[in-house]
Amino acid sequence: MYINALYAYSSSNSTKELIIFSTLKRCSGILLLVILAFTPVFGQHEDKVMVSLPSPNNLANALNQNVNVDFYKGQPQVNLPLYTLESAGLSVPVSLSYKASGIKLHDYASFVGMNWSLQAGGSIIRIVRGIPDEFANGYIGKNNTGAEINSEAHTPATRATKIANGEWDGEPDLFILTTPYESASFVFDENKIPVFTQPTKMTVTMLRPNGPDDFVNIHWQVVDERGTTFIFGNSTGSRETVDGATPYISAWYLNSMQSFNKTDEITFLYIAGSDITTYRYAKVKINYTNSCGSAPPPTIVENSNPVTYKAPKYLYQVIGKQGKIIFNYTADRLDLTSAYRLVSMDLYGGNSLLKRILLRHDYIRTPSSNSDLNRLSLKDIYIIGYDLSASMKLYGFKYYNNPLITFPARNSGSFDHWGYHNNNTAATPYPPEANKEPDLEKTKQFSLSEIEYGIGGKTLFEYELNMYFDDALQMNRYAGGLRVKSISEIDNEGKAFLKQFQYTTEDGKSSGQHFLRNFKYSKVTTNFIFPSNCTVSGEGVYNTVLFNQFDLTGVALGYSRVKVINPDGGSEIYRYHNFSDYPDDFSISNASLGTTYSIDNFRQFGYPTSYAYKRGLLYNKSLVNAAGNTVQETIYEYQSLAAEQRKARGVSITLEFTWVGGQRWYQTVYYHVRDIFRMVKETERTYSMENPSAFLTAEKSYSYSPDGTLLREVIHNTSKGLNYSQKYYYPANRDEINELASGEYAACGNMLNQVIPIREEKISYGGNKEIHHYSYGIITGVQQEPKTLLTGKQFSLNGSPFRQEMLYAYDLSTGFVESERSNDGVVKTYIYGPYSLLKAEITNAVKSEVFYENFESHHQSAGAGGAHTGAFYYPVLSYQINFVRPNQRSYKLSYNRRVNNKWEYIETNYTTDNLVLTESYPIDDVRVFPADAAMTTYTHYPLVGLSSKCGPNNELMYYDYDVFRRLKVVRDRYRNVLTRYDYKDACNCPLP
Repeated sequence: MYINALYAYSSSNSTKELIIFSTLKRCSGILLLVILAFTPVFGQHEDKVMVSLPSPNNLANALNQNVNVDFYKGQPQVNLPLYTLESAGLSVPVSLSYKASGIKLHDYASFVGMNWSLQAGGSIIRIVRGIPDEFANGYIGKNNTGAEINSEAHTPATRATKIANGEWDGEPDLFILTTPYESASFVFDENKIPVFTQPTKMTVTMLRPNGPDDFVNIHWQVVDERGTTFIFGNSTGSRETVDGATPYISAWYLNSMQSFNKTDEITFLYIAGSDITTYRYAKVKINYTNSCGSAPPPTIVENSNPVTYKAPKYLYQVIGKQGKIIFNYTADRLDLTSAYRLVSMDLYGGNSLLKRILLRHDYIRTPSSNSDLNRLSLKDIYIIGYDLSASMKLYGFKYYNNPLITFPARNSGSFDHWGYHNNNTAATPYPPEANKEPDLEKTKQFSLSEIEYGIGGKTLFEYELNMYFDDALQMNRYAGGLRVKSISEIDNEGKAFLKQFQYTTEDGKSSGQHFLRNFKYSKVTTNFIFPSNCTVSGEGVYNTVLFNQFDLTGVALGYSRVKVINPDGGSEIYRYHNFSDYPDDFSISNASLGTTYSIDNFRQFGYPTSYAYKRGLLYNKSLVNAAGNTVQETIYEYQSLAAEQRKARGVSITLEFTWVGGQRWYQTVYYHVRDIFRMVKETERTYSMENPSAFLTAEKSYSYSPDGTLLREVIHNTSKGLNYSQKYYYPANRDEINELASGEYAACGNMLNQVIPIREEKISYGGNKEIHHYSYGIITGVQQEPKTLLTGKQFSLNGSPFRQEMLYAYDLSTGFVESERSNDGVVKTYIYGPYSLLKAEITNAVKSEVFYENFESHHQSAGAGGAHTGAFYYPVLSYQINFVRPNQRSYKLSYNRRVNNKWEYIETNYTTDNLVLTESYPIDDVRVFPADAAMTTYTHYPLVGLSSKCGPNNELMYYDYDVFRRLKVVRDRYRNVLTRYDYKDACNCPLP
């Protein structure tokens, strides 16, 4: 485009000047591309700062104990549990998390509220860097551009030109994986293999059912180290798309999770909302210079950078074997047009409503007709009983609100280098005239200040600005965002427990270190060289941050030393590895000339090779008493166990200049490091109170499998000189265990990626060895669940071995233990009923030797209300017992009959197989069992607890629950109260 315009120049000065001006207007379009740092981009242009972020509902998860503190970041870790949906063997915890770093001016609230995020289920979200990876020219697309980027067959200049033209994708996308149990991030290398920074047994598979040209039906299968299988985005209803010239998938939501033995599954359903559009406002002033004469006046350009998310998905139901959670939304938000907010969660046990969790919202300021002025805020959370009448506050929230501070609209220029509200005025949006320094009062405005608990008590937060030590100026300097200064826990009697936090080194310097040491955020200069050798420069000065200030783990500033002052005057001192210990590698050069540049002297425009996984690791913890003496010190040592591997090369480019022969580019080259970086030693020193310089030492040494995924041995050297070791064997180590039977060996072959010990050995200082062996088998082609397997325990004393062994059989429908037999001959049997809940427990009999019916599963023929146990009984006067005695043991028949509205216990010999039991009264709890066996039976309220327990001699207990499904009363068989529970809530707090 530029070449054609330049060749059109005439020889007259007036015409040349006109064409130069026209060309510079075109150039301003190129410069403006940098503004689009957060919009969908499919071609990599001059600045590879153009990444595409997930929707507001996912962004918190991409960047992210009721209240703990991440000392390295200086931030409270607020995680408030709401509920855990239990299934037969899986579970899904549901909680709310708060990011206490301050509110950025451009940020949008999630459907929970500003800086809050819902933790439930899972997702794979991605940050697109350049072209979406799966597209034809994407990093792992059918044209194999990732292989070209990693090839040494091309010159840097050729590679930069291909990236600039959109022929090659220079960088792999960053994928962030979340399950109910863990989070991880990965990229794809040029061979389409997922690359994790640290070794893992987790497997990730991108599924493209219709081949390499299918960009619409992509979904994922993930198998974690427990063997749990997760499916993400296997339908359009569980995928989220970003609109644009070529839409692409930005998020895949969890559809299902299945236990490794395939006997339990939890499913997730979603609803689609209306399209939502977010804006990233930016301004740029372009100053022009002309080496051959006058230049045009500065150009001011504003851009709102809209991004539309098509039919965003909201979690609607989580369904397990015992119940479900239904999430309810409304579309009445005033801060983000058409977006939903979460208003309640209905919790079901079976088909019965257990309770409702209600979320109430407000706005940070009086709502305005301008949505950019509004910020959705979570006000409080209530529990409503199953009858939807009684209610009780669970959590209440307060936020800093200085009435003298007005939080501006998103398009305001009043923000610091990090994006937080500050004292800058709209009249001076551009540095260096603009004030980009942080301001504490404005940064903490509307940040969480207090959590009130329904059970009583509260937590108070006090913040201060982040701070780092500027080596060049040799002084402490403020940085954007908040760190916690103190946390006060107040119990329900009003007693306060204050913890204070200090972030300085021993000599008073801030221990904070910044990811970027030189803030070259705001200026880009691009040169244009014409045939006359005239150089015209366009210098773009931006009011926004031009690139990400965070490392790949979301850390902008980390603290090397943090002191926690406890209420008793004692303290804890934590020391962490930081940026100075393991700096990222910025490799910046001129793609044509090969000249290299330091990040300290060059604006960041691309990603570095990151060593974030080594930072934030605790390497020293000291406990100090109120007198200032060290009581205990623990030292942690880490080591790379193999040479690091550099995978998935990424190349970012930015324009140096344009001329008649083409363009010249700067480039940043980076890799994704794969490293086996593990803690190898832990040393604990306990100091003498009489002689503070004297201490006792205890050590632990850790060794790992060659690939670093498995902890193999821990050697303990105690302070008394008594050494012992613990060694672990996993399915992957099956060849090291000679005693494995062929069936066990085959079962381990199905579990090679599971981090489940099959053998544990403990060798004490005297040479005694204790062995725990877990034997796995295959039943109908599926390996058994690890927590319910045959286990053997063998140990020796003075060379004489003893053996204790337990053998298990399984209920194949649930994966639960059906019976267990110890080597002394004692047998226990378990029978499961509706919702995979324990129905009966029998001692000294196996399942084929017992019969039990409580009629909870036979509602069509059972009477409701007034049952002996549970909710149902059998009202008909005859009932056939479908049981044939399997052996010559003597058997008993017991049941309860209802006479004059009272239940009588009947026990007799069972001598006729398939007996038709004839009674004049309704019956319940029919049992047949060997005379020398004992049976205990149970009924349940799913996801609540026991409703009854009936022992071997008809000892009976009933369990009653309150409207919030908390245990209230335990009664005997005559309904007399045995135990009563009273819950002293801070207040009954009904809904206002």
